[in-house]
Amino acid sequence: MARFEALTGLLKDCADPYGNTGGEWCNNMISPEAVRCRSGRIGRPNELRGESDPEMLARIQELAAEVQPLVSGLSGSVEPFFVAARTDWKRRPLDAQAVRRMFGTTLFPEAIIETMPLQQWWAQMRRQEPDFAGHWAPLIAWLSSDRFRLAKYVTLRTDRGSGDYKGGCVLPKMWLGRLDDGSVGGVLSVDVWA
Repeated sequence: MARFEALTGLLKDCADPYGNTGGEWCNNMISPEAVRCRSGRIGRPNELRGESDPEMLARIQELAAEVQPLVSGLSGSVEPFFVAARTDWKRRPLDAQAVRRMFGTTLFPEAIIETMPLQQWWAQMRRQEPDFAGHWAPLIAWLSSDRFRLAKYVTLRTDRGSGDYKGGCVLPKMWLGRLDDGSVGGVLSVDVWA
């Protein structure tokens, strides 16, 4: 297997400038230069050094296969998202800094990264959209299991208030949990701004 792979699926959608040629950050949240290594970490080829422990890598691959049936019934595009920890990683809270670390320098520099405890997001969802929330219950139960710690709902967005708009029109959102070994697992979806 090659050391790096091109982005696929929803990550590729977040890196696509959609015909705009105004520079690296003209209409995308992830750099078109981004690649992904076997561990799931995203970055530029010169940033992705070191490999994850084979046990960590096997564990996240098993979890990705396990979550796939849970997301296949959800409306919209949702896919597994995992990053195996490297042996030199410290287990940190899933905050904006941790999200940036998973993506290297490939996230739009002005991206606003917001995190919310998963159970807080889930309570809001059940109150605001109870019919929609029922479809998410199996995934939330899975992320709330003992194997995950520090589960969060993560959104990336840009400041659309300025007249000189840059950044993405396909904005990632993730439901993530941290595993005991420091790896991160969950699912990725997107919001599309037209």
